[in-house]
Amino acid sequence: AQQALLHARLAMRVPERLGWAEAAATPVALFTAHDALASAGRMRRGDRVLVQAASSGVGIAALQVARELGAGQVVGTAGGEARLAALARHGLTHGIDYRGEDVGARVLALTGGAGADVIVDMVGASAVAVDTCDSMRADSDGQ
Repeated sequence: AQQALLHARLAMRVPERLGWAEAAATPVALFTAHDALASAGRMRRGDRVLVQAASSGVGIAALQVARELGAGQVVGTAGGEARLAALARHGLTHGIDYRGEDVGARVLALTGGAGADVIVDMVGASAVAVDTCDSMRADSDGQ
């Protein structure tokens, strides 16, 4: 389409350094991360957050949004120490290399046995069944 109609609150200026495709994709990751943390996860300031697949597009956005919303700890998983090291500038406070660590046990250790208050899991399948559930705060309602 040559033209589109949208509400003014949804319009954003495209930074000169981004192409149209990049500019269109960026809000999708941020909106998804914000929805997962604030709406679905009901994250509060000081909460402990676990982001599975933290080096993915939504994962990086979730790190940034969690930091901006005031998370107390932002724990993330990724494959490899180099990826985890690069994520620190995006808000990661503790990284877990899922290839060689027990994610559930490590989250419990990092949170003093409390577990994560909010979990953003874009991986699903076996990670949900094992690692994510083992990492959840004991009194969580699983929402």
